[in-house]
Amino acid sequence: MHPNLIAYAAAREALLRRVAASLEADERVVAAWLSGSLSRDGGGHADSDIDLDVVLTDAAAVALCRRSRVVAGETTPERLAFFARFGRPVLVHVNHHNALDGGTFTAVFYAEGAPSIDWRLVPLARARRPLPSRLLFARTPIPAASPTQGKAAIGDVRRRLEALAPAAEACGARVPGGAGAIVAARLALTGEPDSSPPTPYGCARTLRVLAHVFLMAEIPLTPLQQMLITCVAANPGRFNRSELARLLVGSPSTRVAAWQAHPDYGRLTALGRKRLAAEIDSLVQQGFLALDAHSRLIPRP
Repeated sequence: MHPNLIAYAAAREALLRRVAASLEADERVVAAWLSGSLSRDGGGHADSDIDLDVVLTDAAAVALCRRSRVVAGETTPERLAFFARFGRPVLVHVNHHNALDGGTFTAVFYAEGAPSIDWRLVPLARARRPLPSRLLFARTPIPAASPTQGKAAIGDVRRRLEALAPAAEACGARVPGGAGAIVAARLALTGEPDSSPPTPYGCARTLRVLAHVFLMAEIPLTPLQQMLITCVAANPGRFNRSELARLLVGSPSTRVAAWQAHPDYGRLTALGRKRLAAEIDSLVQQGFLALDAHSRLIPRP
């Protein structure tokens, strides 16, 4: 395994231990559990992020689950203070479309080792624990999400998949990664190769994969990707891929020294130049960014 991945995984595990201990000592917090890849057997991958659901007392949720905007590049002062107890946030993205019912969703990248947490806060009165999930602690039992809700979600996504599949098949070969996306979608939908039944989360992810094949503009981007696209839109044709990555990590090289007054200089130092370069290359390959005649980054035409 690459040393950077080892360091990232170590930083993530240290952050998770610190967060779990602090939340359990916080009287505003009733329960917490992991969802996503870290909740499953095997503990996810070295580069997995932390998907963390936190149940708050109804009194605490008045401030911490307050929504100002549904999607934004910043959160409320109350939530930011809550998240900042565990490290210095370098990137914050709100998307309450991904929240639990009655709650909020905030993705936070931390400076120390660059781990990220997808925080889903929810008031106790609305809390339902999805399965599978990995319980960290609970002061009071939290009802599990209804299996009938999960079955209904799977049925709904299956119907939507059936509607999307013909169009995806028709253009899968024309989109970068399209053929692989079709194979991945089929595997996720059928539960193969391990024959496990598909979950609502898996089916919803499959829907995104299929939609990506022929409607990439509709796929929600990560906070980091959105930030990169915004940066290019504000500086069209100014930087090539390597220069943009060097700018964002605050490279001291003479090539970048002239840009030290730029507002984005050193903004993402903690993430590392190679990771940023890989993200930029991915956005170019997927068509979210483009290159001009001089190989400099420009917004998608």
